[in-house]
Amino acid sequence: MNIWLILYVTIILELATVMLRFRHSVKAPHVQKRLRFPMRIHHLYLGVVVIFASGFTQTAFPLLELGFAVALSDLVHHFVVLPLTGHTTEFPGSIK
Repeated sequence: MNIWLILYVTIILELATVMLRFRHSVKAPHVQKRLRFPMRIHHLYLGVVVIFASGFTQTAFPLLELGFAVALSDLVHHFVVLPLTGHTTEFPGSIK
């Protein structure tokens, strides 16, 4: 497992998330409503699915690292970035 790749992709994903949320005012409830999702889907969940799927595939593409990076990006966003910017963590089970 390449930890540097995980950290690099995590940083890129988090920068994109911060730009969308704070610069372009894209928020999950609006996207959720527009796409008609019945519940909020955090990208942590997508990361866990990719991690799980990586165990069943043989590919040169680093799926395991991508899954960890996506999951880590969501955790960093909810437990580091949002509290530092004065926002609630907006994550199930988090302390408000």
